[in-house]
Amino acid sequence: MAMWVAGFTVLALVCLGVFTFNDLIMSRNRVRAAWSGVDIQLQRRHDLVPQLVTTVQAYASHESATLTAVAKLRTQASASIADRGQTEQQMAALAGKLSATESQRQFPAVATRSGGHRGPAAKRS
Repeated sequence: MAMWVAGFTVLALVCLGVFTFNDLIMSRNRVRAAWSGVDIQLQRRHDLVPQLVTTVQAYASHESATLTAVAKLRTQASASIADRGQTEQQMAALAGKLSATESQRQFPAVATRSGGHRGPAAKRS
């Protein structure tokens, strides 16, 4: 009888060891899969940085050109009184470019550069 109890105890300990080992292996695989997902997201983010830099540069050049045109028109408006009406109309048109509205979802430079494509955000709306 004692032999049966000892054998059963050894068998139970071996089964417990096997189940614990399998659980540890499954946990390790889940951790590796989770870190793999993190690595993929970080790689995607890293790949998007050059596109972001290009977009910011395009918009900065657009904004710079618009502000330069406004400054030029302001000097023209103060220089000649005869052409003031035409200059004021041109300034009003440029002021429309400068004001950003809530209904406008993309910057003019981005629309010009990418052909109006807004990327993943366009799919959500």
